[in-house]
Amino acid sequence: MTRNQRTDDSRVRVRLAVRMIWWTMVVLLCSGLPSVRAAAPHPMSVRDLANTADLIVFGEVVAVASEGDEPRKRMLTRIELRILEVLKGPAAVPTVSFVTPGGKLGDVSGVVADAPTFGVGERVVVFLAPRRDGQRGVVALFQGKISVELDPVTGQEMAVRRAPGSRRVLDRMPLAVLRSEILTYERK
Repeated sequence: MTRNQRTDDSRVRVRLAVRMIWWTMVVLLCSGLPSVRAAAPHPMSVRDLANTADLIVFGEVVAVASEGDEPRKRMLTRIELRILEVLKGPAAVPTVSFVTPGGKLGDVSGVVADAPTFGVGERVVVFLAPRRDGQRGVVALFQGKISVELDPVTGQEMAVRRAPGSRRVLDRMPLAVLRSEILTYERK
């Protein structure tokens, strides 16, 4: 075998290896493997959320405003919640303020995957804890926000957790059941 034949053989092997890797990646990506979001840790249970939070409140959103964190060049959204009921922790004030990552300032938007979003008038149960910067934040991003909605059939208040950026329901239970679960964990 000549030197040129060995070089050609090596090139053929490299091309075959590259093609094999490429086709393997195509097959894996198209085979229905879970998405990166689905590969994230399992959703937190109400118990885990309650154990992590130092303040859990049921309330109504009264203000939503984006702000820049100038030293770090980050965008945050500040939410002010009128407290209807404290389920865990101290809250001797009528409102609580907390932040979530992302927001919109003028023409500039900052989006953080899985960050919860809030709207004025929305009723929610939020699991809150101090962030590294000292401000309060929602525990486990979207997982720590549970919307309170009226069941269109029964009129009962329902606690509903949805996938971020969609209307897909992840958890749904009567608000009374959620309240009871949280209070049970708080007593233990």
